[in-house]
Amino acid sequence: MQVQFYTSRFYLKNDGRQTRKYVLRRRQNGEGPLPSAKIDGRVVNHELRDGSLELQLCLEPGQTAKIEILSGEQALASAVCRQTQSYKLKVWVRRVLSEFRDNYVDTNRVLRGLVSFLRDGRARHKAGSRTARPESSHSAAASSGS
Repeated sequence: MQVQFYTSRFYLKNDGRQTRKYVLRRRQNGEGPLPSAKIDGRVVNHELRDGSLELQLCLEPGQTAKIEILSGEQALASAVCRQTQSYKLKVWVRRVLSEFRDNYVDTNRVLRGLVSFLRDGRARHKAGSRTARPESSHSAAASSGS
């Protein structure tokens, strides 16, 4: 069954008693990047044929699908913003650690003191290593000049 559509987002339901194959078409000028098509949130294959964007879809009886067409610019922005699994894992770890800090470290005097002590020690270590670098390069130059 062929369906001509004019919007960028709509729902299509198979009201029949059999599985139906749909060919969805929308007029598309050839200028700019090709839009992206999604069915139920998943990017699907589509093509530009005879001045129309065309995609195919099969629906079981009673099944409804959400069809979305993103303009070329929207599709490019979506691809750039797509988050990888490793990024999502890093965000989750930061959130868990922040919750731990807020719920346990900041509310417990002993843990808060331990964290403060460790931060001070780390700051002193960094400050000491910054001043030690010029001396070590100076002493290395002095020993090579002897």
